[in-house]
Amino acid sequence: MKKTLDAWKWSLELVARSPLAVLGLAVLAASWALAGDQWLALPESSALMLIVSFLWALAQILIAVSVLAGTAASVAETAAFGNPPTRGLTFITFNRNLLVRTALLLLPAGLFLFVVAQIFGWVNAHSVEVGSFLTFHSEKPVSHIVIENIFWWIELILWTVVWGFLLTFLIILLRSGWQEELRQSKRAFKNNFGRASFFTLLAGVAIFGGGSYLLVNWHPVVRPGYWDYTQAALRLGVGLLLLAAGWFFALLSLAKLNPRQDADTHP
Repeated sequence: MKKTLDAWKWSLELVARSPLAVLGLAVLAASWALAGDQWLALPESSALMLIVSFLWALAQILIAVSVLAGTAASVAETAAFGNPPTRGLTFITFNRNLLVRTALLLLPAGLFLFVVAQIFGWVNAHSVEVGSFLTFHSEKPVSHIVIENIFWWIELILWTVVWGFLLTFLIILLRSGWQEELRQSKRAFKNNFGRASFFTLLAGVAIFGGGSYLLVNWHPVVRPGYWDYTQAALRLGVGLLLLAAGWFFALLSLAKLNPRQDADTHP
């Protein structure tokens, strides 16, 4: 427990000392969402739409890979040295090696996540049957909503383990390369069933994700017009900042809890 709390404290302090990285990631995410909204407003059924759609898909993939590689490599190097590097945390990279490694990992990881999501979807779709089965055998009404809530909590726990393993895998890969990653994969998988990594991600989701959710869904009563738009923009902006800070916190904590094993700290 002390190791986990030390990792949390170290991660929170570093996130607090990296406001530009958090702000940059939030601005990038907001710009990406705005660009997506504008893209969806383009006219359909045209050759231009097909070309723009293809280019937009490539841009999405490139941005996602670059942000994943940039943030994960930055926190991996920071945790390896034990202190923040001179350039601080970064939220994007154009390093070819890092981009290739991340892209190659995303292919099997995306397929794995798709399969897991389909399994969860299939289980959730049978909540009514489970409720009926329990109602019949217990001779007491059992709501399918209760079953869905139980399934949701189980799914949340399993998703925490899955994401913890994949993020740890990515951090070690970008820090040490494929050979070291394959050597540590079994240990990293076991660690994500332990208290440290699991509760780290769970705390990040609860604090940063929960705080952002409550802030975005809070609707204060103000005068219509300028103040209404202002409070909405502030709520959404701060919520996005919380999500960006939470992303860095989760990666930093996982990198701290999975120390490097090799002598080379640069990919």
